[in-house]
Amino acid sequence: MEQMENQCLVFRVDGSAAAGTGHIMRCLALAQAWRDAGGRACFISAKGFAALEERLRSEGCEVLSANFVPGSISDARWTAAAARQRKASWIVVDGYHFGADYQQAMKDSRASLLFIDDCGHSGRYAADIVLNQNLYASEDLYRDRASYTRLLLGTEYALLRREFAQWREWPREISAAARNILVTLGGVDSANITQKVLDVLQRLDLGDTHIKIVAGVGNVHLESLRHAVGEDGRVELLTAVDDMAQLMVWADLAISAAGSTCWELASTGLPSCVVVLADNQLPVARSLEEAGAAVNIGWWRDDASERLLAAVTTLREDAERRRRMSEIGTHIVDAAGARRVTERLMERPVTKSSLLVA
Repeated sequence: MEQMENQCLVFRVDGSAAAGTGHIMRCLALAQAWRDAGGRACFISAKGFAALEERLRSEGCEVLSANFVPGSISDARWTAAAARQRKASWIVVDGYHFGADYQQAMKDSRASLLFIDDCGHSGRYAADIVLNQNLYASEDLYRDRASYTRLLLGTEYALLRREFAQWREWPREISAAARNILVTLGGVDSANITQKVLDVLQRLDLGDTHIKIVAGVGNVHLESLRHAVGEDGRVELLTAVDDMAQLMVWADLAISAAGSTCWELASTGLPSCVVVLADNQLPVARSLEEAGAAVNIGWWRDDASERLLAAVTTLREDAERRRRMSEIGTHIVDAAGARRVTERLMERPVTKSSLLVA
């Protein structure tokens, strides 16, 4: 793609205890696709997790940290100036603390703006493109938008990292009983729901079941989790994971927060129980259950342990239901979303042949 050579894509996105890590990881997926097409990527973030910044640099991305109030007008102006210095083709903004005034400040600076959104939180939209990758995305969320604003809606635009594309044609084998269970409750998990999920799983007759627990870069409960895992060889605690796709391929069943990870699970055809840990996750969980791709455990409250125990107990032995969930998931998400968005930014159509994995 000769026209892409050295064109820069600037991302304004944060990863922190408050914001979590999902926004940065889905932006990384788009950065990978942009770089695969021959471009450059630069991330601008308020001070966050050092491990995330290192991950971005290892992917060949430039990383800038700035001292401003995130989401402020000074933030928008600083970001726009940094983009001009790099002659950026587009600025990509992702985060709930970026609102209507922020978008307008970007447009006043004459930036081309892609705004990644989940729930219509901004009210008024002035971005050139608004991307909502969720199953429930609809135009009704964005009725108050500029006349020039284009919408990219739905899971065909789900931003998955390139590690997932290689498994697109992989035929998942649905075992008679789910023996491998993956637990992933987000990059932060400040309430340590991971521990509570582990407590539930340890109430099961595990037998030859193997459990892999992924603790994200912002998890501050590692020591207590290590203590809880103890010497049980059937339970493994993993940190600094850089290939989630491989873990999802390994697993027969997942227990996950109802965030962006759900689209990764769907892409790999991994049946899952999803837990709601934040307001924005509720529509994700509901839409996945309505589609038949996951079991919605709902908010993690007093009775959630019993609901999860019942769901896992049933799903472990119900191969036919897991098979249906797997097929629905792979139909919903095909791992080509980041490439589709890149093509839209290039104003070049995606053809079916261009989505094939080499």
